[in-house]
Amino acid sequence: MGYRIERVNELIKNELSLLIELELNDPRLKEAIISVVRVKATPDLKYAKVYVSVMGENNKKEEIIGVLDKAKGFLRKSIAKVLNTRNTPELIFELDNSLDYAMHIDEVLAGLDIKDDEYDR
Repeated sequence: MGYRIERVNELIKNELSLLIELELNDPRLKEAIISVVRVKATPDLKYAKVYVSVMGENNKKEEIIGVLDKAKGFLRKSIAKVLNTRNTPELIFELDNSLDYAMHIDEVLAGLDIKDDEYDR
């Protein structure tokens, strides 16, 4: 992936983080901690997948992605103001479960009965 696309991805990620935190006033967004984990734009900047981590109740995560989907027109327009490119990508929000997966792995590892002296062999 080119350096230009990486810069655009980072700019979109930072701008979306600020917009979600400061500009979107939907009360459902205040019930959870929302983080934009990463953005992956296509080379032609027509689309950008936005991976979002939601800390909160499991049943609310899909609802929050739905709220972000409904606000994507506003978010895209706001990004266009700071993004100096011909195209402003269409935003596609995806739930990022990597943090949940990591916590699950930690729980599994904590449940194993391994003694420290077994590593010395």
